[in-house]
Amino acid sequence: MTTMPAPTRLDRPASVTDELLARLAGRVSSDGSMAPWQLTEVYTGEKLVELPQSSPADIERAFAAARVARPVPFLTTSTEVRVPKGVVGIIGPWNFPFATGISDAISALMAGNGIVLKPDNKTALSPLWGIEMLEQAGLPTGLFQVVCGEGGDVGPTFIDNANYVMFTGSTATGRVIGERCGRNLIGCCLELGGKNPMIVLEDADLDEVVQGAIFGAFGNTGQICMHIERMYLPRSRYEEFKAKFVRATEALDVRAAYDFGPDLGSLVSVDHMERVKSHVDDAVAKGATVLTGGRLTVEDAYAYAKFARASLGTNDIDFRARPH
Repeated sequence: MTTMPAPTRLDRPASVTDELLARLAGRVSSDGSMAPWQLTEVYTGEKLVELPQSSPADIERAFAAARVARPVPFLTTSTEVRVPKGVVGIIGPWNFPFATGISDAISALMAGNGIVLKPDNKTALSPLWGIEMLEQAGLPTGLFQVVCGEGGDVGPTFIDNANYVMFTGSTATGRVIGERCGRNLIGCCLELGGKNPMIVLEDADLDEVVQGAIFGAFGNTGQICMHIERMYLPRSRYEEFKAKFVRATEALDVRAAYDFGPDLGSLVSVDHMERVKSHVDDAVAKGATVLTGGRLTVEDAYAYAKFARASLGTNDIDFRARPH
């Protein structure tokens, strides 16, 4: 019987104070009429803050406030004619909450638009912090609004009040958003998921291929819209590649941490972990072979488990699973 070492308890970084969490949550447009969302720490399950949820009235007020706020002033020596859309509604994902929530807004702000952002509840604090920094740098207060809520609850009101919509997320949700934008005769930008393949040619350097495959499969714990979902390679190179890839997978550093030390951190939630596990279970049930990993164990100190899928070949599936 193998005894798992007792996990090291992770303490919340000192900079993440209760005051900071309350301040960020307080930026959400909400009158308090909706039950708050319990935002928990991914590694420990500790409740961090009650994230206010936005009612339809809150969303309408946010769009109205962004329309009347003073736009960002710019100095330029060129002649520029701007035709702003008005208020751009941004629906951000959970996997790159800061980068997507803020970077998608920058170009819209530069073009003279107001912004209303609906981040994912699970990772809402990151863009809220970004907006606070933008206002500290001089962004007019009120120009960048935030509303929170589950998509089915707030989505229709959100889209109906926007002049343009930017969405990053699943293809299924993108279809719904595109249809509603079409009915409202407004434009939209949809960055959706895919089934990206990695194609390996006969003369490829497999050491380099393995490094690319490791990054493509495990970057951000595989939680990236452009990460590889499939691999195609010549039969003549299959066994060699499989052996190298399995060794590289087993060498990954998988653990809980707040820094960038591990190769793999946590999936975003227990629900997502269960969803990924269901895909692996389905593949195995249909004849796939587990080459490495394949176990989910739970350490008492943590409510959240890690799960990382590595590769799917013709009839082989490689994956690792380690809890933290």
